[in-house]
Amino acid sequence: MRDKANEYGDGVALSDADMSLLAKAFETNGVLVSDDFDLQNMCLKMGIKFMPVLRSVRGRRDWVYRCPACKRKIVIKNDEKVCPVCGTPLTTKRE
Repeated sequence: MRDKANEYGDGVALSDADMSLLAKAFETNGVLVSDDFDLQNMCLKMGIKFMPVLRSVRGRRDWVYRCPACKRKIVIKNDEKVCPVCGTPLTTKRE
């Protein structure tokens, strides 16, 4: 689940508890109840049903990792948040 979140660019914002909730909802084809926008965004991307308690995201947001030094778009394979080319810490941008 963490790999999928990193692929979508949401890995930084989601905790281990968030990952567990997403995995359980995905495995059971259940409904995730949360007001957390990052969780709701991942649900939209993965086709998981969710129900907000008070507030809901307005639409799907896609995030990418970018290197501010060499301007490359980076796909993260693990939790390391540095550019594999130049070693600069990565930033996230809405795509």
